[in-house]
Amino acid sequence: MMKVAWDVSHSEFAVKDHYYYSKLVEYAAKEGLNIEEIDDLRVIDEYDVLVINYPEEKFSDNEARIVEAFVKRGGILIVLAYYENKDDSARASTSLSKNFGVKFNEDKITSESSGDNEYIIITSKVKKFNRDVERVLIPCPCSVNGGNYFVFEEKKEIPIFSYIRCGKGIAVFGGSCAFWDNHSIDRESNKNFSMNLLKGLV
Repeated sequence: MMKVAWDVSHSEFAVKDHYYYSKLVEYAAKEGLNIEEIDDLRVIDEYDVLVINYPEEKFSDNEARIVEAFVKRGGILIVLAYYENKDDSARASTSLSKNFGVKFNEDKITSESSGDNEYIIITSKVKKFNRDVERVLIPCPCSVNGGNYFVFEEKKEIPIFSYIRCGKGIAVFGGSCAFWDNHSIDRESNKNFSMNLLKGLV
């Protein structure tokens, strides 16, 4: 079983929040992924995957080095923000992602093809982590700069997700943290997309 560390040391959404993430935890367990909350990044070497989901506090340079070393040794890193730098999430995420050459922009991506809610992005342009994925629904994303882009807004092709290989590991950076919450994970191919990310199935 793969062990997933879900950081809560920077005021991230807690995965133990049943309202938001009970389905993700359930689906992950069925795929052999055990998600545990951590409040100290110094323990991440005990895990295979590290999730940073909507951080509201910036990472220190030392913390960023710890995470970078984790990836280089073979870990999977997933960093997720939100649109318009809500709660300083884009800046906090960038304080970590900059070591990998990636920036979270303080913008919002909208779509005219998603019906009544322009903030809901539905796209088939998922170029990686796309095993059994046809389309994904991504609420309220910001764009990202840097890395290898692999999820784009459908028409304007604005990059929403990117990844890089670093040493023996993989780092993933996404402009929304809401695609795998209880309200979205059963929509489109979000469940499969989420599991592919956690497993590092590029």
